[in-house]
Amino acid sequence: MEPNNNTFTFNFTTWDDFVRTSNYGESLIPISNRESRSTYSNEFFGTTTFEEAINLALNGWPEGADKIMKGLEITLNDIPSYGYTREVVRQVRGPGVLDFHRYSIGHPQAMISWNKKYVSIQSGKIVRILVNIGARSIVSPSTIIQQGVYICSLIDHLESLGRRVELDIVSLASDKERKARILVQVKVKKAQDPLDINRIAFAVAHPSCLRRLIFSLREQTPATFLRTLNIRSGGGYGFSLSYKETGPIVLGYLSCDEDFSMERIKGQLAQQGIEVLI
Repeated sequence: MEPNNNTFTFNFTTWDDFVRTSNYGESLIPISNRESRSTYSNEFFGTTTFEEAINLALNGWPEGADKIMKGLEITLNDIPSYGYTREVVRQVRGPGVLDFHRYSIGHPQAMISWNKKYVSIQSGKIVRILVNIGARSIVSPSTIIQQGVYICSLIDHLESLGRRVELDIVSLASDKERKARILVQVKVKKAQDPLDINRIAFAVAHPSCLRRLIFSLREQTPATFLRTLNIRSGGGYGFSLSYKETGPIVLGYLSCDEDFSMERIKGQLAQQGIEVLI
């Protein structure tokens, strides 16, 4: 939790540390002037009080989890979790198909072939998913829930196919001129953890995760950040940006209603070298 040039960063390796710091971290702003503790808009925050949000963060969001489970059942019917898959294999010589892009840049492994394998013998490769949480006011609640369904479906399929998945949420905010930024990164699921839909539902689909817990972290930054990002009761709390890294599957923050279709899941699986055949 230190400033780096113009960016103040919070990096939590466990969910419990994230919730604890959001709840108990000290701020220069009196509690009565903290937007995270406001009680004026249940619709905006999704909860009546900050304490209610903390309870959901610790114990899960059953209502959201139920909606995600219903959507997940439909998704799993459309994309089988078990069956034969094709895994992409890149090699120096044939047989296979020439990858013209790799060939043109002189890559030694320019030939592609596909191995048909049963999922039980897939590798245990770790796949990281990075979700920029937050959504503009024009984004419908159904889209936010559908994003949660998409994320859970993707994790379920990858792990059914032998991949181990890590899930992180991230929030990046700045002022209009981008003079100062606040970055929050949270490990929601480690590779060895089971799929906890109650927790993931709150992390990626409940407005209180951003507007109460992460707002509370923004309130704990030094005075220059509080002033530059207008962090106070009734303030703007900065403008959302999409944080990107090379390597993980990255979902940007929701700036409009999006289509989290079955084809999109298949596309992400294909990028991990998996094509579902049945």
